[in-house]
Amino acid sequence: MTSPGLRSGVSWASGLEVRIQVSDASLVELINPFTQVRLAMSREAVLRLLAAELGRQPGPSADAIAYLTEAGLLEATETGGMVAQAQGLGPAVWRDRNWQHSLNFLLWSRRWEFFDNGPNFEEQRDEAVAEFLAHETAPPERVARQDVQLPIPELLPDVPLGLVLKYRRSVTAPPRRPTTVARLSSLLWHGFAPWRYPRHREYSVTDFEYYVDIGRLYDIYVFAFDVTGLANGIYYYSLNSDGLEEVALGDFRAETRRMLIGQPAPETAAATITLALN
Repeated sequence: MTSPGLRSGVSWASGLEVRIQVSDASLVELINPFTQVRLAMSREAVLRLLAAELGRQPGPSADAIAYLTEAGLLEATETGGMVAQAQGLGPAVWRDRNWQHSLNFLLWSRRWEFFDNGPNFEEQRDEAVAEFLAHETAPPERVARQDVQLPIPELLPDVPLGLVLKYRRSVTAPPRRPTTVARLSSLLWHGFAPWRYPRHREYSVTDFEYYVDIGRLYDIYVFAFDVTGLANGIYYYSLNSDGLEEVALGDFRAETRRMLIGQPAPETAAATITLALN
């Protein structure tokens, strides 16, 4: 949301997002991803602000303007963004590429704190594993069926990642286009390559690598909607065997969107890949 300014002459922060709060539809969230500020307001209060913008009623008081400025929702306190400045980017770059809708999630995720966050993260991680094993047994390795053996993945093109990101563009309404099982195979193989641990030794249940090894920590599922050479349905992807196990066949676009809390991507995607963590 951008605005020419309230009647008092101040402007909303560029990149500001306005959305209905999922947990309470009577509230509206105002979010400035560049200052990492979220503020919940009643719909009535937001409508009063909009009425002031249109000149239908007097503008907000000086106290209200000061509060919104301090909250980071007006232009006066915009910093340019922790991540954006670090990369030498600014709000305009994100808007030009239609990335602003994901910027909020990217920057806000940097606020999460994890148990193993610090210089002694390995010791903290071992402590967490030991605490887990004191109450539960280690999960067994999952051996998946090979209902679908994927084609040999294609080699990655010899193009620098920076160049790929430079020319990447996003669209708010992507067209529905199919893909091939060969391309899906390459995406799964190269996309999850960093998680493939070599089986040169057996891991102890006290080793963190035991849980990182896919099939124990995460479950990868592929929701195929329009993949040439692959029946529509839900599949479990086995990283170790690079194959798909059939879970259910059919068109699950609507169910996938509900599972993703209303995100529209499954309506046009050829496939959706999800990570499940228990």
